[in-house]
Amino acid sequence: MEKLVKQTLVFIVSMLFMLIYFQHLTKIIKIAKLHGSFQEYKRPKASVKTWISADFQKLFGPYIEQNIGFRNILIRIKNQIEFSLFKLNSANSVIIGKKDYLFELNYISDYTGKSFIGKKQADERLLKLKYIQDQLKKKNIDLVIAFAPGKASFYPEYIPDMYLEKGKTISNYIYFSKKSRELGINTIDFNRYLMNIKDSVSWPIYPKGGIHWSIYGMGICMDSLVNYFEKLRGIEMLDFGWTSLEITNKLRETDDDVNDGMNLLWNIPTAACAYPNFTFGESTPKVKPAVLTIADSFYWTPFGSGISGRLFSMNDYWYYYEQAYDGNGNQYNVKDLDRKKEFEKHDIILLLATEANLSRFPFGFIEDAWRLYFPETTEERMSMFRSIINSDSSWVADVSLEVSKTGKSFDKAMNDEIEKAVHYDTTQKMNSGSVKDRTNIQRYWPVK
Repeated sequence: MEKLVKQTLVFIVSMLFMLIYFQHLTKIIKIAKLHGSFQEYKRPKASVKTWISADFQKLFGPYIEQNIGFRNILIRIKNQIEFSLFKLNSANSVIIGKKDYLFELNYISDYTGKSFIGKKQADERLLKLKYIQDQLKKKNIDLVIAFAPGKASFYPEYIPDMYLEKGKTISNYIYFSKKSRELGINTIDFNRYLMNIKDSVSWPIYPKGGIHWSIYGMGICMDSLVNYFEKLRGIEMLDFGWTSLEITNKLRETDDDVNDGMNLLWNIPTAACAYPNFTFGESTPKVKPAVLTIADSFYWTPFGSGISGRLFSMNDYWYYYEQAYDGNGNQYNVKDLDRKKEFEKHDIILLLATEANLSRFPFGFIEDAWRLYFPETTEERMSMFRSIINSDSSWVADVSLEVSKTGKSFDKAMNDEIEKAVHYDTTQKMNSGSVKDRTNIQRYWPVK
């Protein structure tokens, strides 16, 4: 009997290996691909040289592992067991929250203040943005900052307790949103707006298994963006809205993106989502502004759905200030473009990011625009720094402190501060003779 059991087990295992190998050779059973970003290994070419150097062996192992029959199903089974029994997952940076709400770690890090870049660095960016905004306005170009929603801010009640044990300090989102308004930077805060209407909407703005705004939430925000642009530029745009909603449990687009990325056998159950049937009324002549959007992945939804293409005459999207998409299917590297020429083709430059990405916001735009629009003469630079200092209450307070310490008049202390800033700044030159990419004020913006 024991021998029979052993023989049976050997037979079953052998058949399984044969089935796996047969699937590897024929791919006769169609198996869904795994979600996420993976390095693809191709079958290496064998030669005497690669065999002796062991390069063939190094590449052949990963290739076999990646192409073994039923690999994707086996991975999903493993992931499902780990999730169902132990609430574990193998997806990079994914956090399983309370009631199985899914987060990504960088959202929680900003919400709790762990990724805060500090007031001095934030002030530098925002003061420069205010100056750039003023320079662009002289050319009738409006610069706008938009804060996309963040899942940690929107659903803090579902964040695991272990991430909140040390409390919450000031975050990039809290500081950026408050300071930008204080400085008079054109700002639209979708995060705050959606949190304010969280309890009054009927359908998810942030899906349980997604990390981006839902299609429904994006639609609400795009309607607000149209209204904001209309008031900012004194124009009347297309009548954007929707006539009806389709309610379904079959989620679309990015509404279940983190859930998909966990590669489970069965996705975590989630609430039904609403999908608007968008409309673009054109009963009377309307204005379609030319818009350049520099943003993280949150802009993919309005861009990829065609909504921004219907609303704007120029629909350019610079993804993380690296890849440029022009709305006509063309793609470029931002570094290869004449950035000043591109900036000045547009009526509006929109800088958009969610809380998770504010530590690197706005992704390189400031360095370019600051260099391109930096004043040429000492007199112009003095005027610029006077405006920058006066726009920042904390900087003015430091000047007042200097008055109390030295007995100088306020005007004298202010002029000394401006001259110091201009002198320090103009010592930083590029080889080409133009102003350095990063213009630094030693006290506030130290050389790095």
